[in-house]
Amino acid sequence: MNIWWLNHYAVVPELGGGTRHYDIAKQLTSMGHRVKIFVADYHHLIARRWTDLFKKNIVEKNGVEFIVVPVRSYTGNGKDRLLNMLDYSKNAVKIAKQIKEKPDIVIGSSVHPFAWKAAYKISKYYKSRFFIEVRDIWPDDLVKFGLLKKYHPLTIYLYYLERWAYRKAERIISLTPGFLKHLEKLNLNTFKEKVLIIPNGVDLERFEKAVKCDVIDRILEKFEGKITFVYTGAHGPANDLKTVIEGVKILSLSNLSDKIAFIFVGSGPEKKNLIDLSEKLSLKNVEFVDPVPKECIPYLLLKSNALIFSLGKVKIEEPAYSSNKLADYMASGKPVISVDLNGLPLKETNGAIFYTPEDPESFAKAVEKFLNTPKEEIEALGKRNVGYIKENRDIQKLATKLSEIF
Repeated sequence: MNIWWLNHYAVVPELGGGTRHYDIAKQLTSMGHRVKIFVADYHHLIARRWTDLFKKNIVEKNGVEFIVVPVRSYTGNGKDRLLNMLDYSKNAVKIAKQIKEKPDIVIGSSVHPFAWKAAYKISKYYKSRFFIEVRDIWPDDLVKFGLLKKYHPLTIYLYYLERWAYRKAERIISLTPGFLKHLEKLNLNTFKEKVLIIPNGVDLERFEKAVKCDVIDRILEKFEGKITFVYTGAHGPANDLKTVIEGVKILSLSNLSDKIAFIFVGSGPEKKNLIDLSEKLSLKNVEFVDPVPKECIPYLLLKSNALIFSLGKVKIEEPAYSSNKLADYMASGKPVISVDLNGLPLKETNGAIFYTPEDPESFAKAVEKFLNTPKEEIEALGKRNVGYIKENRDIQKLATKLSEIF
């Protein structure tokens, strides 16, 4: 089948970030499907233009075609970002109508629902089947985090667009089972039969055949002989890395500081503030590193001693059920120092040493507990996590599940 997938924020492994759509599309391609992913030329997750990086408007990777959609640049979460989304929605339709082939299925993937609208227009033009994928739930998530007022005109329009898309779509792909509760809250129980749960998965081959990366060796060589705790991913308000940094300060007052090191890999709006805080607290065993290619992440995780998963107190029922980062952590088999929140797969496996959210002292005690726990008990945590990933998050199994509804 010919599948067209609209995801504003898609990336390939050479870039940092989640590769959900590439990973699934790669598997679908191996099954005989043809997949095109429509991606915005610019978005904040890579802060560069695809056309600058690859020097072309169509990028092919292992049989998966990325169609680059022209959009304006932006910074922050203001008007220009909204206009960037609208550019994507409008221009994706224009480009799609110029392609000399017919899609069998068009899938619109949020986070922003304008991608749904664009996918619907394309499906109508070609008389194709129309699916949507729900990742972030807009506008609920925006209202919960205080980014939109409940009765703002844009919020009201997004509520309308959400219900419209659920009604029009033949199938609704969701990353989390909690989406079914969301439908109940909206009194849309009749749409439950449309829903297919496809969480973020892991390409286990990346861990079984981890690619050696010189950039990772250079990062880690300065901490040779130390126990390394690594965080990868976004440095944003929701990630609550401030608690981690303040916890490291508490640890620095003990005799442990010369034996351990904390490495933060990634980017985000809070990164500069975190660096400033680290310098203010005179932390000598903390390093902030720019994002590394996705294909280097398995090597980084496997070379680390322990991994950090942090979040603030969130009101979402499943705060990281389908987190790309957490799935990678678990697939690595390395022990995790994790925030203690309901809805985490780590709670199901009991595969982490947990700390209380937004409590630096609790984080420091979790690190101390890790250091004082026998090696065989630490290894058992990782083995349970790997078992969970193989059973529930193997990308090949998830792609097969998706292919069956095509």
